[in-house]
Amino acid sequence: MIAMMYHDIESADRLNEKRGTSAYLYVTPAEAFRRQLELIRSLGLHVSTWSGYLQAMRTGRADLSRTVILTFDDGHESVESVAMPIMNEFGFAGTTQVISGFVGKPNKYTLNDAQLRRLRQAGWDIGGHGFNHIVLTELDDETLAFELREAKRVLEQVLREPVEMMSIPHGPYSRRVRSAIINAGYQAAFCSSPGINQTGTDRFSLRRMTITQAVDLPTFRQMVTLDPCFYMKEGLRRFGYRTLQRLIGSKRYEIVRASLLRILAMSK
Repeated sequence: MIAMMYHDIESADRLNEKRGTSAYLYVTPAEAFRRQLELIRSLGLHVSTWSGYLQAMRTGRADLSRTVILTFDDGHESVESVAMPIMNEFGFAGTTQVISGFVGKPNKYTLNDAQLRRLRQAGWDIGGHGFNHIVLTELDDETLAFELREAKRVLEQVLREPVEMMSIPHGPYSRRVRSAIINAGYQAAFCSSPGINQTGTDRFSLRRMTITQAVDLPTFRQMVTLDPCFYMKEGLRRFGYRTLQRLIGSKRYEIVRASLLRILAMSK
């Protein structure tokens, strides 16, 4: 199974409004998103939600080499207003992980209660992404437990059903964080490490491929067709990032990363 990690899907007008920000490269133009879905359909791949994938695994009906899960981190309101209508054209449903502490708050970009319910009614899965969207490995045990449990509680209050899945904010992960996720009552977690998910993949460390504006259609094809050369190079690239993060620490790494993203965004 290959999982894609999107963030914000925007029209051309809204895209220009975000030009020059550190988040700009993580905004996928709506038309590029539509072309990616057209490619998935033309290849005959099966688009599943997380819960659909889990059910197929339990019943032995999952074809991992043909399954794609489209995930959307942070819970941008564009997931409901832009991404969902496009996916409806193809009969696809997605999986979004929401920063629950931002839900419905003024001056925040996240989905509100009504939008979350509409996504759920359309067959989407809703998961957590922390309460405050902070690096989990930097937290003490008490704060870590709060981030995970409160994120879950808020979403369950909105949706009136259990929330069993989440994604790791910012990427850093550890055994301690994994244990805290399990103790908080989650059944699975997506990370940001690249790669393909197979039968034996830890369900609390499901891998994903990050989709940015730098991912053109030929590269996207390599991702979804599980091109071995592409995944070998991607693994080496990610190893370099993780090594740098360990050397300078998560906080400094995020500062450097944000600065580089702003520079790249300004050059676009």
